[in-house]
Amino acid sequence: MLEETPVELARVYSRKQDSPTDMHGRAHVAANLAFAVRVVDADAQFRRAACCALVAGGIDALEFASVEQYLASVPDERVGCIVLEPQLLNRLELPTSSTTRASHMRLPVIAVAASATAQEAVNAFKAGVSDFLFKPVDAAELLAAATQAIRACEQQRAAELGHQALRQRFDLLTPKERKVLALMVEGHGNRHIAIALNSAERTIKAHRGNLLAKLETRSLTHLINAYRSVLPLLSRDGHHNTRTPQ
Repeated sequence: MLEETPVELARVYSRKQDSPTDMHGRAHVAANLAFAVRVVDADAQFRRAACCALVAGGIDALEFASVEQYLASVPDERVGCIVLEPQLLNRLELPTSSTTRASHMRLPVIAVAASATAQEAVNAFKAGVSDFLFKPVDAAELLAAATQAIRACEQQRAAELGHQALRQRFDLLTPKERKVLALMVEGHGNRHIAIALNSAERTIKAHRGNLLAKLETRSLTHLINAYRSVLPLLSRDGHHNTRTPQ
């Protein structure tokens, strides 16, 4: 249960008890539909009270009775977070190649427990939860935790989009340009790169200009930082092969 809430919230909760929900368990109360908190808990009373507190605070909320129900639902790509009991965290981490489950797992998690030891809380934070709350949860505390998690999710999404765009620009590079870039990142100058690649120095200068333009970078430092940020994605996808044979 949530701790005692303001009269206005209590009225919202009263209306919610008698009102239907849609196929995803969405509360039919006006809220900011740009964000959504997924409340996953076996306790129906807690789920509904938590959803009402979130909706009353201006955040859309979806309720699920189990992790299985949540994972089986249609993916909702909106920025948000998950409210979940800490002992259920491992169910979100089952290895899978399913893009559906991967979409469900990309959200920050707020752990909510009826009771827990200090070590269990520490373990939850090590597992990556953004906050740890105890039942009964204060409505204001839940809203604050959700707001912070949503902000973190927005930042994560922005970084993902930025990396995706950079990866797409990197794919425009020719094999020769990738080799030039790799040697530049290692700190080699135009002359050394020209010798290593058996090319004219003016050709290497032209490649450098093309790199700055294609990767939409303003300087050599910016170019190197962009390359290093996209490198983990290239390695993960098995397409990183820019090193020049010695």
